[in-house]
Amino acid sequence: MSTDASSLPTPDSIFLAGGEHAIEVMALGIEWVEPLPEATLAALFKLRTENEKVRTFLPAVKNLPGLRMTVTGDNQGSAPKIADLAPIQAHLFDLSRMKPDGSIEWSIGVRPDFVTCNCGNYKGWKAVKPVALELLQPFADRATELGASIKAIGIQYLDVFRWRKGGRDFVFEVLSKDSKWLPKNITEWPSIWHVNQGWFSPGPDGLRVLNVLNIELVEETDVLALKVQGTHSIQVTHYTTRNQAYVPPLEGAQIVADLLASYAETLHIENKRTLLQLLTEPMRVRIGLKPLP
Repeated sequence: MSTDASSLPTPDSIFLAGGEHAIEVMALGIEWVEPLPEATLAALFKLRTENEKVRTFLPAVKNLPGLRMTVTGDNQGSAPKIADLAPIQAHLFDLSRMKPDGSIEWSIGVRPDFVTCNCGNYKGWKAVKPVALELLQPFADRATELGASIKAIGIQYLDVFRWRKGGRDFVFEVLSKDSKWLPKNITEWPSIWHVNQGWFSPGPDGLRVLNVLNIELVEETDVLALKVQGTHSIQVTHYTTRNQAYVPPLEGAQIVADLLASYAETLHIENKRTLLQLLTEPMRVRIGLKPLP
């Protein structure tokens, strides 16, 4: 989303992407251990007509072209090579509900590696969580019934704070200078910048949560935008630095489709905890971000 300075309420104020909050997009998704075969993708495609909620709430259908890539390598440390790249018939698609201005209000995206539910009209977690689950759960259930295994369940929030260029610097009216998620020399950076970091935290059922936090100050026409993107996922795989790759699921670990709702709640709280440690108290109050119990 790009916002011109003329759309901001006053020259000397911060514009929140969501009006009373800063959330521009929220996404809840599932990643599979192995790419879904064509038969499973075809079965998921049928849900657009078979499931009443999906059919009535997401009327727009966009079919996407499939592409098969064959990669070769010798497993001896040499760089992999693309041996073949060819279009294929595949049921890759987006289902969406549009806003009056033509932007996406809700959508489901289905790909071989994942399925996501995206909300572009966030009205608070209590309001959007049941809608997201009602849309995403049928796809999770159908895929797992057909043999798919879940590698991760994730949530992503994009919070955006905007103000006019050439005026007051609002960075530290949004971000706390003392936040542990910011480098100490950030106050010395003169212009646009980007901070990226990731860490693991304990998750439910002996699993781990992978947290990735991207914070950046960027230019949009004559507007500055401070973007905070938090991605949090409960994983059944772990990363090994020895061969720079994700290894198979931890012994005995699994994520079943029935856990989608409870895991989504855990991940939402993880994102909330991160923002509580990142934003200034006045901004937390303004966007309604309350302390955790």
